[in-house]
Amino acid sequence: MDLAVLLVRCFRLERLRRSGGPRLAVSEARRLGAVCRHRSPRERMLLRRLIGRIDSRWPGGPNCYRRVLVEVSMDRGAAEDVVQFGLRSEGGAGSGHAWLGPDIAPDGRPSPYDAIVSI
Repeated sequence: MDLAVLLVRCFRLERLRRSGGPRLAVSEARRLGAVCRHRSPRERMLLRRLIGRIDSRWPGGPNCYRRVLVEVSMDRGAAEDVVQFGLRSEGGAGSGHAWLGPDIAPDGRPSPYDAIVSI
């Protein structure tokens, strides 16, 4: 994997994450990811670990939405996944979460979120 490409995408998508809104940021990440190769489950796990390491050192601290955007931009399979946003009504820091794929509680447990937005 090209670490330089990953870092460039981190900076580019971070600007969109902060200023462009989810529809624009997810669309751009998907556009970038659509031309990438489809990674195997093991390769995707390694990609997530690398993204997590970079994200944990990002100024302002780690961010689940940033990690999702970067993964979507680096893998064709991730670019085809649903981006989910879970929101809690109390608002504030830590009251939301972003992830890829189906509902966060696929085992039948109730969702911990008051609203889930899928893009």
